[in-house]
Amino acid sequence: VEICCSSCPQSYHQKCLPPHARELKKNWICSWHYCSQCNRGVADVGGMLIHCLECPSALCYDCFPPNFRRVYPDERFWLEMKKRGWNTSPQKMIFFKCNSCRTLEEQQ
Repeated sequence: VEICCSSCPQSYHQKCLPPHARELKKNWICSWHYCSQCNRGVADVGGMLIHCLECPSALCYDCFPPNFRRVYPDERFWLEMKKRGWNTSPQKMIFFKCNSCRTLEEQQ
């Protein structure tokens, strides 16, 4: 089952969401829209959040750990975002893989 964000074209498997989001049925705003550390929104952090490529997690520049590395989505990612109505590009968004996603990837 996929859960769709009410504010952007992102959708997530229900099992991949944090526990508090799994119970919601209708309007849910994914954590791509606020920093997962300090809870500040995009407008409060200068208009830019750094997003995890694999899960609904984002960090502001102030909270971004220096040991995280930027990752670059392939062309399919950008095409899918455009199909879902989000006109964005690699110049407008920055991505990383959070510790949880990196750990999950290493276990597979």
